[in-house]
Amino acid sequence: MVKYPDALSVLVQALSERIQIEAHKNIRHSKRVILHNLLKALLSVVQEESICTVYGSTIDCQLTGLYQLLEARLIPEYDQEILSLMKSFVICSKQTGINLYQAIIYLSEVVGDMPTSTVSISELVNVALQYGSNLFVTHEMKVTDEETNERLTLTDDRNVANFTKELSTLGYAMVSAAHKWQIDPKSSYGDDGIVSASNVCQLVIQVVSS
Repeated sequence: MVKYPDALSVLVQALSERIQIEAHKNIRHSKRVILHNLLKALLSVVQEESICTVYGSTIDCQLTGLYQLLEARLIPEYDQEILSLMKSFVICSKQTGINLYQAIIYLSEVVGDMPTSTVSISELVNVALQYGSNLFVTHEMKVTDEETNERLTLTDDRNVANFTKELSTLGYAMVSAAHKWQIDPKSSYGDDGIVSASNVCQLVIQVVSS
């Protein structure tokens, strides 16, 4: 692939927007083929170090609509592909965007509808925390007051305690979902769900201890 970071960043946005458009269509067969090809193309782009390490924050914003497709459950058959794409992006960029992290937390609301994806979710939580040191810092932003032209400093304090609380909520949701799957004789996802939930809970403990 030609490595021009500016062009690739624009390509990420274009692919992400096209995926969102296709996700809302009702034509089943063509929708599946097009989405598969679009997600495959987007995955190849977010694995490019020339773009991810330079434009990590920008790409995280561009992919926000894609993250939201997981929560909206519009294309559940592509959960694995989207989760894998998110994981690849984090590993390649070596940073965890705040939008991606929030998308992980929002999974606590829908994880009960994602029995085949619990292993992928726990793996994504793992890499997000592994490369997420940028999340646990205080960000200061300089802005200008329009009325006085005075330069103001805004502080965005991302507290570790808040992150562990949010991750605990996700872990609890995964445990609850796995328990339901275990007692359902028609489901075979309970064991994987319990293991994945345990992994997420263990990661929470590691964050608290570090």
